[in-house]
Amino acid sequence: MNQMQMMSTYYPIVASKAMIDLVQGIDINRDHIHQQRKPQKVIDRIWDICTGENGRRQSEINQNLNEGLSVAIDLIQKLATLQSHSFYAISRVQKRLAEMNEVITIAGNLAEDAHNKLHQLQVNLQACLEKIDLRIQNLEINKECQLQMNTVFSRWEAGYLSPIPVAARCFVALQELSWGHCGELWRSQNSSRQEIWLTLCNKSVALLKQDMGAQDPNERFPLHHWITQEEVSPVHAELLSYLGEGDTVETFPFRTVVSQYHHGEENLPDMIPRRLSAHRLATALMHEFFPKEEN
Repeated sequence: MNQMQMMSTYYPIVASKAMIDLVQGIDINRDHIHQQRKPQKVIDRIWDICTGENGRRQSEINQNLNEGLSVAIDLIQKLATLQSHSFYAISRVQKRLAEMNEVITIAGNLAEDAHNKLHQLQVNLQACLEKIDLRIQNLEINKECQLQMNTVFSRWEAGYLSPIPVAARCFVALQELSWGHCGELWRSQNSSRQEIWLTLCNKSVALLKQDMGAQDPNERFPLHHWITQEEVSPVHAELLSYLGEGDTVETFPFRTVVSQYHHGEENLPDMIPRRLSAHRLATALMHEFFPKEEN
C-alpha cells in the first residue's frame, strides 16, 4: 500500500472534504462552467485514488455549460457513492447544488441530459439525508456513534496517525468524528449529547497523554512538543493544511495552530498558551469541534 493509499484509508474525512470542495468550487454563468480555484494537489491525488481517473477534470469542466456541468456532476456523483458520507457533508453539497440549479434555470441554456443528471444527483442526495434523519429519529445513530468512536480512536491508538504531530492526531480524529455519526448525534440535540462530549474529551485526553508520555493529564509541555514533529513528510504536512483550510485564528484558534503551524512556533497567535497539558489541549479542540453553545 503506497503512501497516498494509506492516507485515504487512515484519513477518510479527506474524501468528504474533496466532494464538498469540488461542488463549492464550481462557478456557473450563462456561457460556461469552471472551477473558481485550482484544486490543491492533495485533492488531485485523493481523487485519483478514489476514482482511478486523472484526465477528466479541469479541461473538460471548463469547456461549456452543458458538457462541463455534465462532467462535474458525474465526478460528484461518483465520489458521493464511493463511501458513506455524513449528513454534514451531504447537506453542504445539496445546498450548493440548489444554488447552482437556480442559476442554471435563469440562464435557460442547459441541455436536457445535464439537467436530468443534476436533478437525479439532488434526488439521490436528498434520499441520503432522509435516511440519516430517520436513523437519528430511531436512535440507531447512538449505536453508530459509538462504533465510529471505537474505529477512530482505535486507529489512533494503533499508531496509524503517528506520521503527524501529537496534537494533529487529536485534530484529525475529532474532525472525522464531528463530520460523522457523532457530529450528527451532537447536532440533533439528543439527550445523550453531554455524555458524548465527555466521552470524546476523556478519550482524547488519554491518548494525548499516552503519546506525549505524560504522567498526569495536567502535566504541561512546551507548545512545540505538541504541534511539531521531526520528519513530517510533505504529503502529511499538505494534508494537515488542507484539512484545516478555512479555519482562522479568530474563529478556531487551536484548530488553526494545530493544522497550519506544524513547522514551528513563528508568528503564533497570542491567545495560544506556550505550554499545554493533554487536558487543556483536548478540551480546547473539543470546544471548537463540538461547541457547547449549541446546547
